[in-house]
Amino acid sequence: MHHKNKMWSAVFCAEPGSGKSWAALSIADLLDRDSDDKPRFTIDRVAFTPLQFMALVKRDWPKGTVIILDDAGLALCSKDAMTKIVRQLGKVFQSCRYKNLGILLTLPSLSMLESHTRQLLKAYVEPTGIDFERKQTRVKYHVMQTNVKQGKTYFHRPERRERGVSAWGYPIIHHYVVDSVLVDVPRKGLTSVYERKRRHDLKQWYDEQYRLLSEMGKPKPSMSSEKERAYAKAVRLKKRGLTFKAIAKQVKRHPETVRMWFKGK
Repeated sequence: MHHKNKMWSAVFCAEPGSGKSWAALSIADLLDRDSDDKPRFTIDRVAFTPLQFMALVKRDWPKGTVIILDDAGLALCSKDAMTKIVRQLGKVFQSCRYKNLGILLTLPSLSMLESHTRQLLKAYVEPTGIDFERKQTRVKYHVMQTNVKQGKTYFHRPERRERGVSAWGYPIIHHYVVDSVLVDVPRKGLTSVYERKRRHDLKQWYDEQYRLLSEMGKPKPSMSSEKERAYAKAVRLKKRGLTFKAIAKQVKRHPETVRMWFKGK
């Protein structure tokens, strides 16, 4: 991100309370550095909603800036993949490559992520728990590689190489799979500000979901006011002996629609 014309993206997947948000904050704070290698990551680069994420991406950031979309499953859930906002988010995610940004997503399961966005990811990080005494989060790291021809995604574990000598005196290289790594918890000032912002933004999201559910629970009227007026006029014309075709012309409806109104009457 800092030296090449590329982006880097990762997804942090684990059950709630496993430390995925803290691990994402720590890695963002580690990667987002200025030319003097000083940390420049702030809580302003954390988004909790699609609109917040889009607003952050469209800004002019220096190369290597890291943006976090926390609880990404709420914004990019595959069940809502056909909605306009999620399709637009996928396009925005692709455009991050030209801005040399780092994008980190956190969600409970990788299956909740829309498939096209999933293919753009470079790493899969699985936090397994927080060690509060050592102030570290243990994570399992996988490099994600997508076959652009078949659309399949493969997960590779990183390897550690050590030079050695065989029993016959020849130099050899030992390959060891890295099972897990330890990530320091975020610096104190970052976690406290993050928790406050998270509570504030999630409260707004809960209020919005409550409003939507309340509207869904309200009984819908059987007819719109315009349709009711058209139907009442059709009844009056029917009593005057007009045909369905003549009634349809006056109420500006299809003759079959008018016929269905009076079916069985």
